Amino acid sequence: MSTDDPTTTESRPDPPPTDLPPTAPEHSDLVTSWLRTTVPTIWGATVTAILASAGPHLPAWAAGPLESALGDESTALLVTVTAVAVWHAAWRRVETHVPRWVARAALGSSRRPTYTRPLKSSP
Repeated sequence: MSTDDPTTTESRPDPPPTDLPPTAPEHSDLVTSWLRTTVPTIWGATVTAILASAGPHLPAWAAGPLESALGDESTALLVTVTAVAVWHAAWRRVETHVPRWVARAALGSSRRPTYTRPLKSSP
């Protein structure tokens, strides 16, 4: 009898279970959501820093309001938050129309995380 014969009754190891919980996608989604929050925040802070450093080089009609807006800490924070919100909203709108590497650079990941509801366990 040949060992290649599928009818042999040799003992074969059981295949690995397929109903294991998917831990890798959850971890991957966590990293993706963290990146898609952190990277736009870094970009928003960068935009605010560029505006602050550009102030002295602008004409007086533009430099005055910009310096007064960024001179106060709470207003500078508001400008940063606004820059982050605008950056994120604009890139979310155009991310499907640009190359993946551009979306990845702007948003931290070109993949959107998926959020699933955990199954309720029975008592």
